[in-house]
Amino acid sequence: MEPNQWSVRPVPGAWGKYRHTIAYIRAGDGSSKAIFPVKIPGSDLWTLEVHVPQLDFVENNYRGNWELEIVTANGRSAVTYNANQNNIGWNVVGEFELPAGEVLVEFSNKTDGRLVIADAVAWSRKN
Repeated sequence: MEPNQWSVRPVPGAWGKYRHTIAYIRAGDGSSKAIFPVKIPGSDLWTLEVHVPQLDFVENNYRGNWELEIVTANGRSAVTYNANQNNIGWNVVGEFELPAGEVLVEFSNKTDGRLVIADAVAWSRKN
């Protein structure tokens, strides 16, 4: 059964910062979040990727659409990511014009699937 609060689980192949773990939670109303902070060195167009490891305990169709938010000094941008279509490994979420400074990627527990998984995020400069 999926947990009703963000829980940590070790998973081989995870990029999680803490001992190759993922954070995961069952679907909810969007009020519970896992937050990934990053310092962006310069204003530019950046590509956001999320990492999803092989998860033998999760069927692909359990994932659904995940509701993410990108938070910068300029405000918040809502992003819907179709996690049912992802590959094992790194997956492109989209491209975003970002200012220099702290950027947060917030995974909420809002999904039309059954489960949200937060392993790792990566930003790469597009230009």
